[in-house]
Amino acid sequence: MAAVSSRIWGKVALHKQQHAAAAAANPAAAAAAPRTFRNRFAPVAIHWTSMLLRDCDIKHHGIDLFGRDSLLLGRLLTVLGSFVEAAAATPAAVPLAAGLLEVLRANEVSGHKEVRGMMTSGFCE
Repeated sequence: MAAVSSRIWGKVALHKQQHAAAAAANPAAAAAAPRTFRNRFAPVAIHWTSMLLRDCDIKHHGIDLFGRDSLLLGRLLTVLGSFVEAAAATPAAVPLAAGLLEVLRANEVSGHKEVRGMMTSGFCE
């Protein structure tokens, strides 16, 4: 059977290919060293969320998130939900989720029919 080949796009891909070849040559050594990865996004997510939510309730020139810009508000809530999902199983997930729930609980946000629909569809999944 012919070996499956792939293109090498950079140093990381070359390292993965060399590691796979070494693991095929010595499976006992590859099984002895499990690879774990640290979620490096979690600390950054808190800073990004604080920057996104810093002045979200203030009307800026041309931007009114809680008024006429409900599309932008929906995108902001989607991004915050993605941050919470990406930082799951880390200590940073609790303040991220608390910030998202605080925004969702605000009277200006929960009054939008799009947000209510998103919340009910999100909880039903």
